[in-house]
Amino acid sequence: MSTIRALHHNLDIFYKSNFEKWSMSNPLYAISPDKKTLTWYNYQTKQSFYSYEEYYAWVADNLQYSIALGENILLQIFYQELENGVSKGSLSFLPHPDLLMTYMRFDMDKNNWKHYYHNSFHIHFGYRSEELRFSLNRFPHPSEFIRFCLFLMGNDEFENFNRNRFFNDLTTFGERHSHIFDFTLT
Repeated sequence: MSTIRALHHNLDIFYKSNFEKWSMSNPLYAISPDKKTLTWYNYQTKQSFYSYEEYYAWVADNLQYSIALGENILLQIFYQELENGVSKGSLSFLPHPDLLMTYMRFDMDKNNWKHYYHNSFHIHFGYRSEELRFSLNRFPHPSEFIRFCLFLMGNDEFENFNRNRFFNDLTTFGERHSHIFDFTLT
């Protein structure tokens, strides 16, 4: 099974096993026709908007997300496989602008990293925070990203994440960083 198919399978099993428990809906996730990308139906290149409110409205109105959590939170799940395996990824948490929560995006870019400044795995907190990155030691599979989002929302009770549902950590790439966000794994 290809890595993209395995990630899709991970997402599909997690969704089907938990959609009622956590009010997940609108499963729009899909594999692209070329079988190299896990994204959502009718994927459109990310648009840039001045405000988060405009961006959220565009995402919601144009169904540019993978799954909805309840009525007010959208998740975008994107992985792309290039010649050397999965090299790009973006996992976004988009709360409705009226909620007291912040937009968050986990990014993977194994081809354009720079020591300290732009590690292969990093997190952005806030919609207009392109220059502010926190290094991320491990990049999660879809199920672990959703579990993390549910945890932030106070909906998931667990003590740690599944080690087998993450990509290799940054230390295996030899990248240097001044700070790092990590998950507790078993």
